[in-house]
Amino acid sequence: MVNGKRYAHIVDPRTRMPSDRHRSVSILTKDSGLADGLSTALFILDAEEGKKLVKKLQDEGVEVEAMWIEPDGSQLYTENFFAEDFSGGGFLIPADFSGGGFLIPGISVEGGFLIPADFTL
Repeated sequence: MVNGKRYAHIVDPRTRMPSDRHRSVSILTKDSGLADGLSTALFILDAEEGKKLVKKLQDEGVEVEAMWIEPDGSQLYTENFFAEDFSGGGFLIPADFSGGGFLIPGISVEGGFLIPADFTL
């Protein structure tokens, strides 16, 4: 934060300034490389453009879901982000989670860590 304004580390190539459309974007998918790149792309796009991109990937057979947290704290999701039968990834632990003294391996995403679905302690 600088002078009360939150800045992201992701720069919007259109404005050459840090993107401020969303507070965070999280991706659920089995492919960590896709999750990393897609979270960055969706952070720059507005949520409706982002949903269209996710839908296009889904239509091509990619198992992927997304969640946006907006600057006002509201949350937007793709249709099956919380579906119990979604097999495309794991679960999200928010970045501000302070749930204990053990380290959980995960994939860092905007706003938290994506934990693989097959992870066990």
